[in-house]
Amino acid sequence: MPFLLDYTPSGGHILFQNILADKCTDAVREIGYLEDDMRSSCERIIPGNLRRKNGVSINAASVFSGLGRLAEYISLITMEAFKDNKIPVTVSDTYDHCMNLDNSWAEGSPHARCIRAPFGLHKKNQEKYEKWDQQCLVDVIGGFYDGKSMQGDACNK
Repeated sequence: MPFLLDYTPSGGHILFQNILADKCTDAVREIGYLEDDMRSSCERIIPGNLRRKNGVSINAASVFSGLGRLAEYISLITMEAFKDNKIPVTVSDTYDHCMNLDNSWAEGSPHARCIRAPFGLHKKNQEKYEKWDQQCLVDVIGGFYDGKSMQGDACNK
């Protein structure tokens, strides 16, 4: 499955490209589950509302749900594997020094979520820690996999 590895000053992101009807995406969709009210929410269209003007397909929402379930599973097995480590593993930024497996991107309904754009200004130091004298930092691409080969700096490490 194609992906982009994106480093930030406080960690990194793996952004997957989920092409509907692709074999990998179909497998992820099968893992997902949508309650009846979530299906209704996805299908609700409100003209003039930026997030609701087109609705969200049930297929895309099921893939989104499957990715969230996979992320949660990976978090749980990572926490178990590193339970005796000196640095705690968390599923949110609960400690100043931890290995954070942030899955906040998966909360809420699919129509209300969007992918964080690579190369967006990273203002966490200013907004979270009130370090106003620092310049905003920019994300750095560590590598990407196009479905055939891995490319970028991450390949050399």
